[in-house]
Amino acid sequence: MPPGGDLADRCTPSLYLRRLWTEAAAKRLSEELEVAWGGVPAGLEVQPRVVRGEPGQVLVDIACDTEDLLVVGAGQRGWPGRLCGPRRAG
Repeated sequence: MPPGGDLADRCTPSLYLRRLWTEAAAKRLSEELEVAWGGVPAGLEVQPRVVRGEPGQVLVDIACDTEDLLVVGAGQRGWPGRLCGPRRAG
């Protein structure tokens, strides 16, 4: 979603700003993949994409082939999730 929301972009569309937002989103995605995986694991085909739209519909549209695998995480959990979440062996 663009800064200021979708309404601001629809009222005053700017191709320049859309390009900046896309570049910023791609940079953030790259940084998050680095944090999550320490980079893309060898032997794994990854196709990072920045797509504008409603998250659920965009994800379903992208992962529509029978060979596709879509993994969705919940992100960081607060203390209730840590209490109830899976425990790691020590």
